[in-house]
Amino acid sequence: MAMVIPAELLQVNYAAELRRFLSTYYNKLTIITFKKLVFEGIQQEVVLLLGERNGGGHKGIRTVELESVSDLASYEHTDFVNGELKPMDHSTEKWTQYFLSKGEIRLLRALRANPELIEAGKVIDVDVGIVTGQNQFFVLSDEQIRERRLEGHTLRIVSRSGHLKGIIFSDNDWRANAESNLPAYLLDLPDVPFDELPKAARDYVSVGEEEKLNAGYKCRIRNRWYVVPSVWTPDAFMLRQVHAYPKIIVNRADTTCTDTIHRVRLLNGTKGDVIAAAFLNSLTFAFSEVIGRSYGGGVLELEPNEAEKLPLPLKGAGKLGLRQIHKLLVGNDIESVLDITDKVLLIDGLGLSERDAKTLRGIWRRLRDRRINRKHTRKSMVV
Repeated sequence: MAMVIPAELLQVNYAAELRRFLSTYYNKLTIITFKKLVFEGIQQEVVLLLGERNGGGHKGIRTVELESVSDLASYEHTDFVNGELKPMDHSTEKWTQYFLSKGEIRLLRALRANPELIEAGKVIDVDVGIVTGQNQFFVLSDEQIRERRLEGHTLRIVSRSGHLKGIIFSDNDWRANAESNLPAYLLDLPDVPFDELPKAARDYVSVGEEEKLNAGYKCRIRNRWYVVPSVWTPDAFMLRQVHAYPKIIVNRADTTCTDTIHRVRLLNGTKGDVIAAAFLNSLTFAFSEVIGRSYGGGVLELEPNEAEKLPLPLKGAGKLGLRQIHKLLVGNDIESVLDITDKVLLIDGLGLSERDAKTLRGIWRRLRDRRINRKHTRKSMVV
């Protein structure tokens, strides 16, 4: 078998059963990827998928990464054959893992089965942020609130992940956003008929209707388009779209967020300070690159159900200093953070060797760099 397929089939959840079938039906699979776009004018990365059903020798899957499709002309069959075959996992797992070495894959699988690791969903509940349907109408700056006389009809909100520095979001942080005239307020009108709204609110809603904002799908399906549903304040935030590394941010500002950020509830007496600090380790980072997906632009995306599958090493997490780690992150020093957390959580807590801890950090760096570097390739999309 030889097929040209969208690269996203290697990692999206809806293709899970297809991946299971292919890994079961074929003895050997080869994935050939290209750093440059194959088809001019098509904003989607494609890969070549080769399958051998009855070939002799070892079974498994190999990956080959070429600069461009023109490199195929000089690529010999023996170049494919000599590539490292990795044992296939006949589950629905994503195939991003096969860009790693056989030893690295073996380490991740062994850790996945380690009972000392806690699945994130056991200690946190991850949910999408607020879907307003029209952020330009519902998410407002201090200046807009005063201009429209909407004081008293708002809640605090953070609307962009870039507004979340470090792993603590404090009252002072929110106030700094508001004073910088960033969109820091969510319009929170009462669920009453239009005629019962205060005059300032009626005037503002009328402006939205004149601009036909109420005709958008998310607004149109509501009983009252100007009332945003599912508004609640989380214990913490989690990045939905990740550039360098994922993180959980403790919410100390009584603030909610838009759907560019996930909302996190703490479960079973879990302490936010502990989870936020413990989440930052090379093991969890490595698994985030394998469990998440990246469509393009170098960004890793974690949906709530994917985030809840991330393994967490929590033994010894209470020894971590949240403020020290927060300060390092604000200073953009993630490597120093990992030096601290890997020692406490992975080596001392989980009992891993220094070599395995370094391997995990290497896995994270390589998969992270692979997706980030591809964003600099014109019109490329990331596997």
